[in-house]
Amino acid sequence: MPKFDPLEAFDAWELEEKLAHVRRILGGAAAEEAANSVLSSPRPAGPPTHAGGPYELPVVWALTKLTVSAITCGGILAAWWWIADRQDLIKPALASLAIGHLARLGKWCCEAQSGRHA
Repeated sequence: MPKFDPLEAFDAWELEEKLAHVRRILGGAAAEEAANSVLSSPRPAGPPTHAGGPYELPVVWALTKLTVSAITCGGILAAWWWIADRQDLIKPALASLAIGHLARLGKWCCEAQSGRHA
């Protein structure tokens, strides 16, 4: 039994006719205008830069993730320590909460240096 190749089922002439039909339905001028506006839109040369340098946003993003993760983890450990009277969880809970708050302070410093405030 021969294999069926789906690409052989497409006929270039048929596709061109279908595209012409769609252009007629949508209005050729509007479709061309939209296509030209997308193609002629100005593109910035080179990678985007930010006010605080190219690495400002990833650093702020990483500090935000660290802040949320560490404070959440520390809060859960502190609640577990308090509810279950687990004395062995005091140090990890306080360390995680301290790391979270230090990360928040670092994020605040990065934002203050770049001129943005949270």
